[in-house]
Amino acid sequence: LEYAVLVAALVGPMQVVGRLFMVAVQGRLDAATINSGSFVMMAAAGLALFAVGKWGALVFVFVVLQGAGYGVTSITRPVVTAQYLGFANFGAISGFVAVLFMLMTAFAPSVAAALWRIGSYDLVIGFAVAICAIGLALLARAAKLAARANA
Repeated sequence: LEYAVLVAALVGPMQVVGRLFMVAVQGRLDAATINSGSFVMMAAAGLALFAVGKWGALVFVFVVLQGAGYGVTSITRPVVTAQYLGFANFGAISGFVAVLFMLMTAFAPSVAAALWRIGSYDLVIGFAVAICAIGLALLARAAKLAARANA
């Protein structure tokens, strides 16, 4: 149990590490590219969890990738929203996006419990990885639509 508490406690500091990395590269990469990287990091974190049973040290790979990826995503979400949708009515649009994000965050434990009940915890992890892949695909689609609208 102490090991689980240690791992959970390290996720927060890794968010700061992710944000510091974002500050270091922000002049060279746009927010959408940084945000894409955070989706990849969170998906890789989930994949690391699949192998923790065989190699326990991968839990720290999970912590770094999940924490840093989430830390970056929470900062880049409104920036990417403005980048693709503009600043007109930004407050309303950003608020709508935030409400959807918060609702899904609230439902996540119940969804995870249902998936665990019907399958296994591997199903929960697989679902989380799939959600990251879907987020990445939707971000790529938004980039194409924004480029087409601005052309």
